[in-house]
Amino acid sequence: MLDSFSVVFGQVLILFVMVVIGIISAKAKIIDEKSAKSITDFVLLFVCPATIINSFYRKVDFSQIKS
Repeated sequence: MLDSFSVVFGQVLILFVMVVIGIISAKAKIIDEKSAKSITDFVLLFVCPATIINSFYRKVDFSQIKS
């Protein structure tokens, strides 16, 4: 259980760091509104579907299918 918690915590931490980088970039005017829309479109059209497809990838154990 502790191993699962550490994996989830690591993923949440990475997400939090990315959000903070985005906020700092917006406040520092590194990313303007047009760039933010382009990044959002890219994430919604390519990254999200790729993540969904990747989540279905796992090794098949035929002994579980038989029972």
